[in-house]
Amino acid sequence: MGLPLVLEEIVLNIKKQYQQSPEITWHTAQPTEEDLQILKREALHENQFDKVNFKKQMWNTLQAGDAELLCKVCKYGKVLVIRLRNTNLRISWSLWGRILQGFDVPPTTRICWFAHPQLRELPAPGIDVGAEHVNGGYTVPCRTDAIVIYRLEEATRVLIHELLHAMCTDTQGLPIELMEAKTETYAELFLVGYCSHGSLRLAEKLWEKQRNWIHEVNTTLSVDHGVNTLEDYSARYTVARRAELQRLGISLPVGGSKRTRSSRFTSKEIHF
Repeated sequence: MGLPLVLEEIVLNIKKQYQQSPEITWHTAQPTEEDLQILKREALHENQFDKVNFKKQMWNTLQAGDAELLCKVCKYGKVLVIRLRNTNLRISWSLWGRILQGFDVPPTTRICWFAHPQLRELPAPGIDVGAEHVNGGYTVPCRTDAIVIYRLEEATRVLIHELLHAMCTDTQGLPIELMEAKTETYAELFLVGYCSHGSLRLAEKLWEKQRNWIHEVNTTLSVDHGVNTLEDYSARYTVARRAELQRLGISLPVGGSKRTRSSRFTSKEIHF
């Protein structure tokens, strides 16, 4: 069916980035005292999005010796990761480097990643879908000194979403629900673009998988949980994407769809 024009533009810009900019080199380093203080602050700070306290759980696991702290540094900043021992982070550091490069973040950028293994799962049908079922990160707009990710699952997509906030792309005056719908929509388009490494053919295949997944999740939320308007919390990240995509001239499937119990935003078939 062809690639949407806005996604095609993203992919071509990423292709240019790959052609004209060198690959980013990462190295392992010791976290500074400031890093540790910020990591602890974020871990113990109660946040409206992290209702299950995934951050605190990972911090306590680190203190108990059952998790490890990894500090990876490149010219665009650093990533501090708390992960369970021997956990595969399931990301591409090369891709993360390209994403940071593409967003042109300052070298002081700090990403605090609490890689909690809990998957995004929907509650039983009829139960409200809240932050504990969908959220996985947060940041202060226009600041990159403490971008927080607190799930292992979908960390790359969350990274892009939070970078969009951190790099001041939010439309001032837009209601929070519409702003998040716009941010999440673009995060997924950028994710497809970066996972295609600038290949239009691969991007088209990945987007087809993603548009079908969006439809499957949206159908499940609408039918099983009554998520149909922006008054429902999870709508801003999920069903509201349809209107935002339509605004960009991008269509989604219509009609019936199979159900899912997963509340992840992106298809598992999008590989790095």
